[in-house]
Formats: sequence, C-alpha cells, structure tokens
Amino acid sequence: MMFPAVAVTMLSLLSVGLSAPVIDCKNLTRPIEIENREQLLGKWTALAESTNMPGSQQLTKLLVGNSWVNVNVTNDVDVLEFVQYQKLMGACYSIRVNMTLANNTLSSGTPLMMRDTLLSTSCPDCLVVYAESPTTSSVLTGLQFLSKRRTVTDAEMEEFKKQVQCLGLPAPAVLNTETALCPEDSQSQETQTTDLTDTFKTMGDDIMRAMDEFLTSGSGIKDLIKLISSNVFEKN
Repeated sequence: MMFPAVAVTMLSLLSVGLSAPVIDCKNLTRPIEIENREQLLGKWTALAESTNMPGSQQLTKLLVGNSWVNVNVTNDVDVLEFVQYQKLMGACYSIRVNMTLANNTLSSGTPLMMRDTLLSTSCPDCLVVYAESPTTSSVLTGLQFLSKRRTVTDAEMEEFKKQVQCLGLPAPAVLNTETALCPEDSQSQETQTTDLTDTFKTMGDDIMRAMDEFLTSGSGIKDLIKLISSNVFEKN
C-alpha cells in the first residue's frame, strides 16, 4: 500500500511545481506615500502603459513612438508642473498640466481632469502611476511605468506586467525608448514640438463630450485603428 501513497504525494508535488506562481496582488497594488515633492522632480521616460480604453494597446503601438515627462516646481509648494512630450507618428507634441499634491494624490482640473496615485515598486528609480480620468459616461483608468533610465531590467518590467494583471487591465503596450526622444535628441524641422496645452484648454464642452464618447467607444477606436493602419500600409 506504500506505492499509491508515494505516487499521490509525488503527483501533488509535481502539480504544485507546474502551477502558475502566486502573485501577491495586495503588495503589488499598494499605494505608497509621497514623502516630498522632490522625489517626483526631473525627467521620467515612459516605458510601458495600459488603460481600460478599448483598443488602447494597439492604438499606442500604431501612434506613439515614445513619451517622457518633465516634472518641475512652481511658486505654489503644493503644485507641480508636468510637461509631457510625445512622438506621435514621427511628429513631436507637448502638453503642460499643473497637478496639486495632497494626501499622497496628484490631481488636475484643466486641461485634463485626472487623479494619480503611486503604487509600490521594487525598481529604485521608477514610478508606477495609477491614473483615473472621469469621462461623461465612465472612468478611464490606467497604469503607467516610468523610469529615470531609458531601459529597465526584465525583472522590473515583469513586475509591472504583474501589477497590470492584478488590476484587471489589458496587457501593457511597451514603448520604444531607444529612438530619439522629442525634442531634445533632434533639432530638425520635422521634430519641432507643437504645444497642445492651449488647444485642450479652449475646447468646448461639446467637443470634450464627443471626445469622451469616442474614446470609450470600442467601435470608434476600431475604425480609427483601421484608418491609421490602411494609411500606414499605403505609404509603405
């Protein structure tokens, strides 16, 4: 009767060894304390991101070359200036947003309504930002991985992907940080930066409502992806 018992024990150990590793979602999604604004200052390169917007991963891969943000102080000790630069289909764009730091949360009202909290990460020079942005019909949520470095280790990226999984978000889009960033790596005419801050500020409620409905519409995003893909294909 010993053999069946040994066999059952071995099979149990084998099944444990082959099962998926347990992900500690409680710690991976734990908000951290922002001790002072100095820890947020400087240049941060966006490495990967995921949102609950339909088709966001594919849209990011099609449109976004790379992205980074510069965080600066303002005259108000509780307010930080975020200047985000993005390379979209080869062109450079920027937007400036002032965010108020209070109770370990960063929030903004215009031109984009957003509420950000930082999540725990073992990466020593990284930020994992959980963002919530209300729309007319729902709330867009997302997770962004930023670092002082242009690249991180496989283990650090894997940890971020587990955080995305814990939050029930789609697989993240990983950005190509090896290409020239806007605008500092190139001063050519084609990479001059267009500032979109005033454009967003002057948008009326009707336009913002239409944008919200479009961004949260799966069919609308799919049509946009098809249009962009066909144009890229024709150019190539």
